[in-house]
Amino acid sequence: MLSNPPTLWNPLQLFLYLGEWAGVPIVLIAIVATVLGTYRSLKDWIAFAATTKRVAGRTQAWAMRLTTSQQRGLMRFSLLSALMVALSYTVAAIIAAAIQAIKVNPEVAFSLHDALKGVEVQPWPPVAVCLVVGEIAGLGILGVARIADLRGVQNLVTALGSVIWFAAWVVGLLLARDTVILCLGLLLGAVGPRTSSGAPPVPLLVTVAITAGLSLLLAQLPRRIRSASADAFDSSRQLSARY
Repeated sequence: MLSNPPTLWNPLQLFLYLGEWAGVPIVLIAIVATVLGTYRSLKDWIAFAATTKRVAGRTQAWAMRLTTSQQRGLMRFSLLSALMVALSYTVAAIIAAAIQAIKVNPEVAFSLHDALKGVEVQPWPPVAVCLVVGEIAGLGILGVARIADLRGVQNLVTALGSVIWFAAWVVGLLLARDTVILCLGLLLGAVGPRTSSGAPPVPLLVTVAITAGLSLLLAQLPRRIRSASADAFDSSRQLSARY
């Protein structure tokens, strides 16, 4: 900073002097404007979230006034059942395609693209067919058993659902462990399975992570379906609600 301000006889120094003095408040103004803009943006997002929550609460209250607990239970039972069948088929198809690919080439870095190609070749693997047919039959039998109040049949179907619940948790946790191992391998540059080019199998990591997430999501459904079926078909609950 110059002690004596330059004059017009030295325009270059005068320009630099003015720019140096003006730069400080400009930077401060820019910082303040950025902070205020961020604050206003956060405030708008918070207001938007509050409005969305309020509208969702009103919509839920409106839907509860228009429907009975049995109708809501039936809707939940239908949606959760469809989601369970779809997730079961997806996980079974991916695992079946992975096993087939590993049998052909044990060194292959399996990916979702390979799974899609496997589904195109064999859209319904035997494991997926048995699983989907068994789940659809079990869900139908559960509904009939709830309506007819057949406790023994309900317990049998619930036990079979517990098998699916346990298997989904095991598969999900094992794949989640493999996901963590692959992530650590990528970070350390020492991933175990490698392709022929020596590149880290990132597609394999993505496939394992997605399959683990689907399996863990599937594990959450059997108990929710059991609760929804009780609300939708349990005759004792319907009678107690009427009287």
